[in-house]
Amino acid sequence: MLLKHKKSAFSLIELLIAFSILVVISGAVYSVLSSTRNVAELAQAKEEAKDTAEIVLKYLQQDIAASHAEVDKTNMVGDKPSVTPSLTMGGGNISMKIPAKDDASAMVNDYVDVVYSMNGTKLYREDGNSGNKRLISSNVSKLDIFMLSDDQVSVEIETSVQPRGHKEPVKHKQKILVTIREAVVAHSDKRWLSSEEALQEY
Repeated sequence: MLLKHKKSAFSLIELLIAFSILVVISGAVYSVLSSTRNVAELAQAKEEAKDTAEIVLKYLQQDIAASHAEVDKTNMVGDKPSVTPSLTMGGGNISMKIPAKDDASAMVNDYVDVVYSMNGTKLYREDGNSGNKRLISSNVSKLDIFMLSDDQVSVEIETSVQPRGHKEPVKHKQKILVTIREAVVAHSDKRWLSSEEALQEY
């Protein structure tokens, strides 16, 4: 007696169902991976925008704090001498005079001009020592500097980084206050007097 063996095979319907399930699973995996990639790119853009702001602010803080301030002790304003900072803003430029050397003792009459200039979102720093114009950042969307007083300066920055695959850039805003050391040391604030100056004053 001969037994007939049934040959098992996938029908067209079974193949279509399997293919459909594979497509659904692949779509779900792609969606998860795409979402994870987007989150990672946004986080990276935020970190880059923050790092950019801090780098720019570090340059500005260092230069503004060391910038020259002309003090006229013969012209008193209240109980303080008249102070004229070298820091000026205008025409998209920020300029100031800083010591030609890092040594604080060189701050008497040896100064060079430093100019920050914006070109679109690019911020440049021109160094009076070397005459070189250096690109500080390509992601500065806004930079505002305000003189709050003869010795206090407010610096506000906004940086923008465009994440890949996103229409809107990621923005970071940051603000610092900078004290012009020469203006303070020169008696614009008596709390900063040296011990010898304090003895003479009192």
